[in-house]
Amino acid sequence: MDDQKKKDVAPPNSPDAQAPSSPKGVSRRDVATAVPKIAAAMVLASENEAQAYYNMLFTKRSKPRTLWSVGDNSFGQLGLGTTASQSLPTQVGTLSTWVDVATGQQHTIARKRDGTLWAWGQNSYGKLGLGTTVNQSSPVQLGNLSKWTSIAAGSQHSTACRTDGTLWTWGYNVNGQLGTGTAAATSSPVQVGTLSTWVRSIAANSATFALRTDGTLWAFGLNSFGNLGIGTIANVSSPVQVGNLSNWSDLSCGDVTTIARRKDNTIWAFGNNNYGQLGLGDTLARSSPVQIGSLSTWTGIAANSFNVALLRNDGTLWSCGDNLYGELGIGSMLNRSSPVQIGTLSTWTQVAAGYMNTEARRADGTIWSFGQNSLGQLGLNDTANRSSPVQIGSLSTWTKIVSRQSFTVILRR
Repeated sequence: MDDQKKKDVAPPNSPDAQAPSSPKGVSRRDVATAVPKIAAAMVLASENEAQAYYNMLFTKRSKPRTLWSVGDNSFGQLGLGTTASQSLPTQVGTLSTWVDVATGQQHTIARKRDGTLWAWGQNSYGKLGLGTTVNQSSPVQLGNLSKWTSIAAGSQHSTACRTDGTLWTWGYNVNGQLGTGTAAATSSPVQVGTLSTWVRSIAANSATFALRTDGTLWAFGLNSFGNLGIGTIANVSSPVQVGNLSNWSDLSCGDVTTIARRKDNTIWAFGNNNYGQLGLGDTLARSSPVQIGSLSTWTGIAANSFNVALLRNDGTLWSCGDNLYGELGIGSMLNRSSPVQIGTLSTWTQVAAGYMNTEARRADGTIWSFGQNSLGQLGLNDTANRSSPVQIGSLSTWTKIVSRQSFTVILRR
């Protein structure tokens, strides 16, 4: 899509949760105690049982939060019981039992502390997983299971892992993004294969990625720009390994752009690159992972269809790609094909990328936003675009931000 087309077309109505090494609510003593137990479980039993113990420690001990949302609400994706858009963060219900959330193009999936899944928003092709195709403007429980861990949402599909290490998908499937070996859609969760070694799933708009306990990365679905990283541009409907490495730790993706991080804190890019969003200094697409620069100091990644935001271990925030609406946060509208630092602050701790907007959290618990704001998605109580970070309200109690398209969902303590 060229610049003029993007100006004329309104935004459509792709972990972000990273698996932490020592999340809030878990002490260093807990971690130290858990490590030998996990190792022992692997030796005496199986990877699956070890992973179940890890999930028990780091998932069930997660502190519950309230849930807030802002931006486009055309299909009830804000979960507020209405379809009225919001330009200020508004609480979703009154519960304070939420521990994780994922946003798709027009729908939201969230997990409570008890391990149950809840969904709301647009429900085309059954992507809410409720067994129907009826939209929902308030949270509705997905089945009656309570052993879900990782969750992710794409454009028209959703995916999640369970504590037993199995991987599940549901929704639209014309590109094979459900990984079931067919193109048939489903409105209820269906298991991907029979393996029980999956630890996390990540959804692009029309593709799915998943990490296994051995650190390998697998992909399936739309691959038109090589965004699956498997060396071709052919779609696949069953999991295919990305390369042969076993040291992947995190991944973020837009429509057909993918950024991945290895355990050595290097970052790698593949897929569409028409605006330089892969950060490789050019605009050439890649069908296999290529390292961005030579640094091994990256700790956070967030990608959408046109630009990428990155965190370094010194707390600085960087971005590259399209900048039509100031979504790079560098105070101008110039595109960048290599990462450029956003301001001079070194207190950033988390970043999320929406359609053409970006949100970031600082160490003091404040959240900041920049980029396109036509639907109030920046949460600043107006619809004016911003090309530099602006604080959302005055609160400093935010713990996690998730943004996909033109709306944002936030966890608050």
